Amino acid sequence: AHPAPFIAERTSTRLFVVADPDADILYESATVRGDSIVCILPETAPAFYLEYLQRKGISYLFAGAKGDDLHTAMQTLAETFGVESLSLQGGGIIDGVFLQAGLIDELSLVIYPGIDGSAGSTSIFHYIGKGNPSQGQSLELLSAQTMEDGVVWLRYKFHKNS
Repeated sequence: AHPAPFIAERTSTRLFVVADPDADILYESATVRGDSIVCILPETAPAFYLEYLQRKGISYLFAGAKGDDLHTAMQTLAETFGVESLSLQGGGIIDGVFLQAGLIDELSLVIYPGIDGSAGSTSIFHYIGKGNPSQGQSLELLSAQTMEDGVVWLRYKFHKNS
C-alpha cells in the first residue's frame, strides 16, 4: 500500500501539478499563477519536507519509491483530486517519460515560424532510457489550424497499437 496523499485546502478549479522526485522544491506560496499546487513525490520523501508542504498548504501524493510511478500518480490525481485531464508542459524530458509510460492520449503542437539551428536542443519527446518510448503508439491528425503570424496549431490523437 502507498502512503496516503495530503489534501490541502483547494483555492482554485485547476491544479498545478509538479513532479518532484527529489522532494526538495521550496515554494513561495501554495499556488502558481493562481492554481493550487499538488506535488508528486517519492515514498522516501523526508518527514520534514512533508511537514513543510503541509504548513505551506500544498497538497501532495506519492508515486512509488523514486517518485516515478506515473500510472500511480495519474490514478491518485484522478481518484483523490478529481483530475480528468492534464496539460503536460514541462519539456522534452518529462514528455518522453509520459510517452514511454503510454500516458499521452493527445498531442497539441503549436509551431511558430522561427529559425534556431542550434545543435543539442531537446526534441518534443526526449526520452532518457532504454528502448523505444513510442513503441506500439501511433498518431492520427485531428486538426490543423493556421493562426495569426504564420503560427500553425496541430492536434493529434494517440493510438495504442496492440
